[in-house]
Amino acid sequence: MNTAVTTGRSPVRLRLTPSTGLIGVDIGSRFSKLAQVRRQRGRWVIAALHTVPTPGDQPLDEQSLLNGVLSRSLAGLDLRATGFRGQRCATLLTGAIAESRTLHLPDATIVEIDQMIRLELEEDAHGRATGEAIEFDFWSSSDTELPDRTKRVSVVQASRQASETVTLDLRQHGLNCEVLDGLPFALARAVNFVDPQCSRGTFAAIDWGCHEPLFVVVKNGVPVFHRVLRDCGLETAIAGIRNEFSASRFEACRLLAAVGICGTRMGNSTLPIRQAVARYIDPVVDRLLVQVRRSFDFLRQQSGHHVPQSLWLLGGGAALLGVEEAFASRFDVPCRVWQPAATQIARDLPAHGSLAQFGAAVGLSLLAEEI
Repeated sequence: MNTAVTTGRSPVRLRLTPSTGLIGVDIGSRFSKLAQVRRQRGRWVIAALHTVPTPGDQPLDEQSLLNGVLSRSLAGLDLRATGFRGQRCATLLTGAIAESRTLHLPDATIVEIDQMIRLELEEDAHGRATGEAIEFDFWSSSDTELPDRTKRVSVVQASRQASETVTLDLRQHGLNCEVLDGLPFALARAVNFVDPQCSRGTFAAIDWGCHEPLFVVVKNGVPVFHRVLRDCGLETAIAGIRNEFSASRFEACRLLAAVGICGTRMGNSTLPIRQAVARYIDPVVDRLLVQVRRSFDFLRQQSGHHVPQSLWLLGGGAALLGVEEAFASRFDVPCRVWQPAATQIARDLPAHGSLAQFGAAVGLSLLAEEI
C-alpha cells in the first residue's frame, strides 16, 4: 500500500519479464491461496496453484498476524516444488486485517484527496483512532449520479505494523512482496481473464469465503463500487456443522463441500445429514442473497450507470454445489462461478477441482502486466 499517491499503483516499478506473472498471495482468514500465471503461445495460463492453511483453530486476524501465525503457516512452503518461479509477489490481506470503505469526497487533486482520507480515518471513532500508523490506498471515479464535482472514492486500509509484518514474513520465506493490492482490482483482473468481454461492460463480483464477502462492481475494467456484506461468511455455517457432528474443522468443511447448498430451493433429499447441513448453510445463503439484492436495488435507484450486466462468484463459497443455481434463481442477470477454460490452465497443472477459491490470487499474478 502507498500512503502518498494513489491511482492504486506506485509510479515506478521494475519491468517483469513478460513470460511470468507475479506470485499472487491471497492471505485469507483460514487459508492463504497462491497462484502464478505464465505465458504459453502468447497468452496467460495458470501454471501453479497452492493453498497454505492457517495453523491452529483460530482465524488469522491482526493480533495473530503480529504473533507470527502467518510466518508459521509459511514455514514448510517450497515454492519450486509446488511449481512456482521467481520470488516476486503481490499480496492481498484478509478483511479481518485490511478494511475497505467507500467515501464521497469533493473533486480535488490526488494530494488533496489523500489528505481528506487521512483526516477521515483519524476522526473515525470506529477506526484506528489510537495514534497507530495506518497505510492506505485509494482509487476514485466520477459518477454522474453524484452531485457535480463529487467523486466516489474507494479506500483500503491496514495498520502500518500489519503491512510491514506481512512483507517481512513473506520475505523470510522466499517471497519479495512488491504490491499490497486491493481486492476489487484483483477480482476485476480475474474476471477479465476468464471473460475478456467483461472489460468493456459492467459486472459484479463476489468474493465469498470464511470472512465477510466483498461485493464489487467493475465498469470497463475499473472498480467503481464495493460493499462488504456483513454476517454472510461461511465461518458461521462451518461452526454450526462442527458442533452438530462433533467434527473437526477439516471434517466440517469436507461435509459442507460434499453436501453444498441443499435447502428447499434446491429440492434436496430428506436425508438427515443433508437436513442438518441445510440448517446452517441455508440461513447464510439467504442473508447473502438479500444483501446482494439490496446492492442491486441501490445501484438501480441511482442513475443506473453502474447496474451490473452479469454476476461472478469467487472464493471458497463459490465452489459449493448448487451455488450458481441459487443465485440464478434470484437475479435477472447471468450468474457464473469463476472457472477458467481448459485452454487457460497449463497441461501439467495438478487437478485442484473448482478453481474459484484461487480467483483473487490469479488476479494478483496478472498484476505483472501493469507494473
